[in-house]
Amino acid sequence: MSKTLIMDIVALTNAGWRPYGGQPEGFVYEQLGCSRVTTRPMWFMRGDMYLCVGCPRRCSLLRPAGFPLKLPIQYKDRHKVDLPTFTITPEEMVSRKHFLLVEEAAYCLNIAPRTVREWIEAGVLTKAKRRPVRVLASDVKREMHNLDV
Repeated sequence: MSKTLIMDIVALTNAGWRPYGGQPEGFVYEQLGCSRVTTRPMWFMRGDMYLCVGCPRRCSLLRPAGFPLKLPIQYKDRHKVDLPTFTITPEEMVSRKHFLLVEEAAYCLNIAPRTVREWIEAGVLTKAKRRPVRVLASDVKREMHNLDV
């Protein structure tokens, strides 16, 4: 991996782009005329925009066909085994889902899961009737914008 590619990836990440972990369909590369189809594509995504950094052409696509939808994905962090980390931003999470799990709400609000449970008991967040314990994403979104500054 070249130094330029590393700097490009750092700049993309700082600008809000996230790695796309899926495997695009083969016809995507055929439409782009890309001869460098690899087993590990290097796509980044931000909203509906997809950018390939696998070759110097830096192809970008808007709402392309052939890309499986990426939903909120949890992956393990070696240093924090008790709290999940997510590949999408809190704003994307509350806009895509109607209900959030306690851990997802804690991630969006940047608080501990125990605090989310306390807010449910206090009536700040509305809880779903059945398990697992979930809260309305609209309540979480309201609390995200309810800042004491």
